Amino acid sequence: MLVPTNCPMCNDPLLNEFHYSFGDISYKVCNKRVDHKIHIKYHSDTNMVTDMNYTFSNNKTIVSWDFVQNKIYISPNIIVKGRSVGYTTSIMTSSMVPHILLTCKTQIPWFEPDITNFPKLLKKLRTYICFS
Repeated sequence: MLVPTNCPMCNDPLLNEFHYSFGDISYKVCNKRVDHKIHIKYHSDTNMVTDMNYTFSNNKTIVSWDFVQNKIYISPNIIVKGRSVGYTTSIMTSSMVPHILLTCKTQIPWFEPDITNFPKLLKKLRTYICFS
């Protein structure tokens, strides 16, 4: 899948987000709206998407497409002190120091997302979640 230039949900331009990383990996995001957040990771030389994350409007569920391994994960969006930490949480010891990192995610069957019709994509995701 090629990286889109506009957000598939609101049609706003996707913003470039810069991270220090090795290689030719780039990021595009749409995170200024209240009802959705989209984060796309792609190869900047080929414009091929490697990962895409979509956060539902309730800000409690993240859907992650891994285009390299052809896997889709549904996970809770864990909020700590008002900031999203994604789907990683930690078990606290008695001294309140993070002890063990856990990932709380469920895999659903792979399908290529059709981002040209976002309401249809959400309906399909809800069906997969319901029957997984």
